[in-house]
This record gives sequence, C-alpha cells and structure tokens, in this order.
Amino acid sequence: MGDIRKLDLLAISASKQAVDKLHSFLQNLREDVVSAMVGTEGNYHKAAAAVIATADATDQTEANTLANAIKAAADAHYASTAQHVVASAASTAASDATDLATSITLANELKADFNGHNTESEVHVNNDDVNAIAAVNASDLATVLVLLNAVKAKYNAHVVSSMAGAIFHKGTIASHGSKAAAATTLPTTLVLANELKASLNRHLLSTGLQGVHVAASAAAIVAADATDQSTANTLLNEIKADFNSHLTEAGVHVRNDSTNLNATTAASDLATSEALAIALKADLNAHLANAMTAGFIGNN
Repeated sequence: MGDIRKLDLLAISASKQAVDKLHSFLQNLREDVVSAMVGTEGNYHKAAAAVIATADATDQTEANTLANAIKAAADAHYASTAQHVVASAASTAASDATDLATSITLANELKADFNGHNTESEVHVNNDDVNAIAAVNASDLATVLVLLNAVKAKYNAHVVSSMAGAIFHKGTIASHGSKAAAATTLPTTLVLANELKASLNRHLLSTGLQGVHVAASAAAIVAADATDQSTANTLLNEIKADFNSHLTEAGVHVRNDSTNLNATTAASDLATSEALAIALKADLNAHLANAMTAGFIGNN
C-alpha cells in the first residue's frame, strides 16, 4: 500500500507540473500574440485623438492661429487618460502667440514639450520614437513657419496612433523609413527629397512572404532625383501625389490609410519645398509604422 501511495503522489505531482507547464506555455503564447498584434512601435495610445485641422501657416497671422491651435490641442492631449496610460506631465507654459516674438517662443516650447512627451516614462502604451520634431528652433518668421507646420504634422501622426486604430500593413521594415535630416536649406531639401523617393519606392514594391503589403502597389515615383530647386519641386509634388493615392489603393493594404493623407501646399519655391518635404517625412513614417507586427523581418 505504501508503494502504491507513493506512486499516486508521484503521478499527482507529475500531472501538476504538466498543468503548470501548459499554463506557462499558454500565457507566453498569449503575450506573443498580443505583442504581435499591438507591436512595440506605433500603437502609442489606448485611443486616438482628433488631429489639428488648422491650415498650415504661410504668414504671421496664420502662424499665430496655428501655434495657438497646437497649444490647445497638445495640452488637452497631454492631460488625457483616455488616450494615455497615465496623464503626461507636459504642459505648455508659454503665452498664446500674438506676434512674431510670442510665436517664436511658443513654437520652440511646443517642439520641446512634444519631443519630451513622446518618450515620457510610463505614459504611452508604446513610446513614440518615430515622430520626433527635427526642424530647427524658430528665430524668425521663415523658421517659425517651418517649425509650426512640422509640429502640426508630427503631432497629428502621433495622436492618431492607437491600439484601436486600423492596421495598414502586415509588418514594418526599418529600411523603408525616412531618416534624413529636416529640410532647412536647399541642400538638405534635396537630400530629403531624394531619400523620400527611394524610401517610398522600396515600400511600394514590398509584398510577398517578407513584404508589408497584401499586394504590390501600382504606384512608383518616376521623377528624376532632385538636383536643384526646380527638380526638387517636381519630385516632391510627385511624391505627395503618389503617396496620397497609395494610401487608399485597392487591395494593397490590410486596411486602407485614411489618416496620413498629406495636405501640405505644393512645392513651388524653397520655403514650400522645405515644408512639404518635412510633412511628407512625418506622414510617410507614420504610415509605415502602423503594422500588425513591429520589427518585421524582411528585406523587400
């Protein structure tokens, strides 16, 4: 009887270990599935926020309007626990913009606060390391216009990314993103425009087992690389048109992207080409980051 009792106890112990192992396996599997669906890039919020619809700024009056709209939207976003795990500590201290001096002060603080917020500890579902604002700090009207338009673009890309949002791609491939510096001069505009062309063309063709699309896009950037202001305008305007058409191209995405449509004014001179290049970079990176899995292994 004693031996039988020992055998029974051993059997019970073995069964418990098997159950524990199965429970651990299922828990890990659940975490892997959740991680695959949510990802570690994109999906920054519990819920998305409304984008800033105020028009891009082209003069001082519009700069004041846009700066104040960003301030109001950003402060509401920072305080929201509907969107964040916990409320952000960020808050805009600068006064509303009423002239060049106050718009410069506010624009520079909006940039600093937003960049700090994106990777603020414990605030987001996933930290946002995609939408950092790289435009130079404002020091005059030209730079305040570029900066405010960049803040708007990055803010809009940041707040729409949520766990509840639509998933556009099967995965992400790091080499498809734009990493060039912000366009602040003609040479940097040329570099960014050409990088956007190469990055978007790689993305458009990415399909198959290791690709990000359900089917390859029919779009392709055919304009020549930018070598001067005229060719930069032509290239950037084609990138904008092809990118916008790609977002809702039939049969290409897991779900179509109606969020990252680029509405920036067409490039016609240095100032408008800089603004368009910066906005396209933000919109493209936001589009690419929205995927079923982050860090997708692929080379397409």
